[in-house]
Amino acid sequence: LSQYGSYLPKDFQYAGQPPFEDTYRDHLHYYGAILGKDVDASVEHFRKKVSQCDAAQHGPVAIETLIELLVRVGRGDEALAVMTEQLLGKYAPLGIAPAPAKLVETESQKTKLMEFYQSQDDLLGFAQCLLGE
Repeated sequence: LSQYGSYLPKDFQYAGQPPFEDTYRDHLHYYGAILGKDVDASVEHFRKKVSQCDAAQHGPVAIETLIELLVRVGRGDEALAVMTEQLLGKYAPLGIAPAPAKLVETESQKTKLMEFYQSQDDLLGFAQCLLGE
């Protein structure tokens, strides 16, 4: 449907909400990456969306969409980095991205998340990491 819609005349293409303002083109990137097509280009496309979208105005939807996409394409370390650098402690989560504890799959990821919580003096987050065992 995204591909079909991208061929429609502009009069028949409607604008979406961030990070899918160009509804069909943005969804082509998103679904293409999930299918394994041009993953690097699609991830970069959504990284640009994050930098262009004002999270204070629109909320962290672009950030969470990038995190969720990174998880789906098997880039958990990158997803965790985006989460700790741009989401946690800055914005209330919307539920698009997985919860931090669900994101952790390796011991090194757990350590990085625990270090982040410790640096933020977030005792609850730190405790959740410990209890995840």
